[in-house]
Amino acid sequence: MDRKSKYNGWLETAASLLYPARCPVCDEVLGTGALRMCPACRQRVKYLSEPLCCQCGKKLSDPEAELCGDCGRGRHLFTAGRGLYEYEDIAPALYRFKYGGHREYARFFGREMSEKLGGYIRSLKPDGLVPIPMYPGKQRRRGYNQAALLAQALGREMDIAVYPDLVVRNRNTRPLKELNCEERLNNLKRAFNLGQNGVKSCF
Repeated sequence: MDRKSKYNGWLETAASLLYPARCPVCDEVLGTGALRMCPACRQRVKYLSEPLCCQCGKKLSDPEAELCGDCGRGRHLFTAGRGLYEYEDIAPALYRFKYGGHREYARFFGREMSEKLGGYIRSLKPDGLVPIPMYPGKQRRRGYNQAALLAQALGREMDIAVYPDLVVRNRNTRPLKELNCEERLNNLKRAFNLGQNGVKSCF
């Protein structure tokens, strides 16, 4: 091991002593070892499993159905969607990641997505990952864009290019959690454009 590697190892050890890793789900200290989630949360957190909606990836109650009620009633502008967890189990971690300043959760979620959804993602043969941008003022207040951090973490895990500047946000929008499906669509109209610098870097 060279001197630089030893130095980096000491820094990581010191950092882990001063700022011990915490379980992203319950926020308890993990202690030593390579755990990413505490054993109790690992047992409790449920991953989405079949049957799933063929389009949006939502959990289905009817094993014979192909589409959920929402997808069966209307046409979406995307080909397919997939989720990783049952929302109720992971909601506190998502909240802390988005609003609590826990940027380090991006690495956790990126690894989890790579391990659990990597096969599906590779089957799509993606040319790259494009995180949805935040409105600049909102990003300045929050300090980061969690979508961009997650895309970068997943891109590193799966060796997929990330294009954070391909799409730019033109205007601020209302939080989607406050809106129904129709309001969400209207809320996002004319909110995004292709970024010239982003397009040049991709092609």
